[in-house]
Amino acid sequence: MGTLWEGVYKDVPVKGTATELAKRAGYIHLNPIRAAIADDFAKYPWSSFTALCQDDKYALAGMRLIYGEDATRTEIEESHRGLMAELLEQIKFEKAIDIVRKRNAGFNPPPDPLTDEALLEQAANHLERVMRESVEEKTIAHAVGRPKGGDANVEKQIENLLKIDPDMSKTAIAKAVGIGRTSVYAYLKRMKKCSENCGNKV
Repeated sequence: MGTLWEGVYKDVPVKGTATELAKRAGYIHLNPIRAAIADDFAKYPWSSFTALCQDDKYALAGMRLIYGEDATRTEIEESHRGLMAELLEQIKFEKAIDIVRKRNAGFNPPPDPLTDEALLEQAANHLERVMRESVEEKTIAHAVGRPKGGDANVEKQIENLLKIDPDMSKTAIAKAVGIGRTSVYAYLKRMKKCSENCGNKV
């Protein structure tokens, strides 16, 4: 049924380190929360983590393979709860990113129990920042390597960059032109003063 209603089955190699195994176990234990059929890590009755919290010896033996043979049940439970909390925050943000992307593409995805409007706004700001950085990197790649020298030439380079991307950051301009941020501010200030005197805008 899985290949009919869900994605095709695939194998994912996992490093045999304790950290990786703990993460994989954490993702599995988070499935009831991701599916919105439980609101706590230990409230799903068929979870081995719930069994661990109820002092099940088999669940404890299994988790000791990850956290160490000398680890107590309490130590394992606390460590695993902390790990799952971190993983859950990552999952929430990934879901929010996916919803924002679908909205931007014109779709209206159903609400997700793991997200709220505050998180969606955070995800939207993140995507906007990533997009801005991507545009800046392309502009920098296009500009770097061009001949430099002389104030007039630097000003022309800055002017051309701002034509391509009017909101380009000072850091990106400095990187593209090959000068310091302080120099960028000085050039922009001088260019603005010049354009105001000439009746133009920079």
